[in-house]
Amino acid sequence: MPGETSDNSTAAAVSDAPRPSLGALFARLIQEGEAFIRAEVLLYRAQATRKAFSAGLIVALVCGALMLAQALIVAVLIGIILTIAPSVGMGRSVLIVAAVTLVLIAVCGFVARSKISALLKPEDAP
Repeated sequence: MPGETSDNSTAAAVSDAPRPSLGALFARLIQEGEAFIRAEVLLYRAQATRKAFSAGLIVALVCGALMLAQALIVAVLIGIILTIAPSVGMGRSVLIVAAVTLVLIAVCGFVARSKISALLKPEDAP
């Protein structure tokens, strides 16, 4: 049959083709592995750059919000001082607002310190 001879000749041509040595196969494996690792490094570098840019934008937005919050707190404190000044005088109103603010700062500091101590305490400690 003519079809069988062409299939056999194709199979013979494939089997007659020079096969790469084991060393050549390992060299190719190493080259492809290095190319894969380089591509992965480039991918991770691009992802890290994108995330760093996003993190920088987030930090800038948070800093802006904190600055505005601080300005609001100052405005409220000045408003309180001006509100109570007619009844106790300007100097005393400043001292009263400063004292109350310092008490609030101290309470927040003590609560934060206790929370940090609880967070840093080892799991095994009672």
